[in-house]
Amino acid sequence: KALTLSLIATALFVVGEIGIAPDRIFYFWAYDPLVHGRPWAGPIFNTWPEIAFIACDLGVSVFVVSGLASSRTMMAQLAPAERSAAFFGLYALSGRATAWLCPMLVGMATAAFASQQLGLTPIVALLLLGLLLLLRVPAPPAHTC
Repeated sequence: KALTLSLIATALFVVGEIGIAPDRIFYFWAYDPLVHGRPWAGPIFNTWPEIAFIACDLGVSVFVVSGLASSRTMMAQLAPAERSAAFFGLYALSGRATAWLCPMLVGMATAAFASQQLGLTPIVALLLLGLLLLLRVPAPPAHTC
């Protein structure tokens, strides 16, 4: 359940990031600093869209780390005790072997859409694909103390 929540929350925060631009927040809220003001007069992060983007990025960071921890915990629960080293080796290898996939897809989407914002859509697609695959994995057995 924690891993499922992490994937969903990460995808939602990335969608939030995609919807932020200098003149709007989350697709629908138009932002004009002359009308809405600035939260502070500092040199950086002095507009509400910038603060919203940082907040979404913080959410992505929290839930990605949570997802990594949850996935390792799930692997430990699913792997047979006598083969746990092999399972964790495959787990580590799968992350390294596919590390090129998301950057390549983001680059292709950025070029295709001519937009850095829409270039992030493959991240959402891969998170949702991972969620769909995760839903097919049987729940690990409950441990009793």
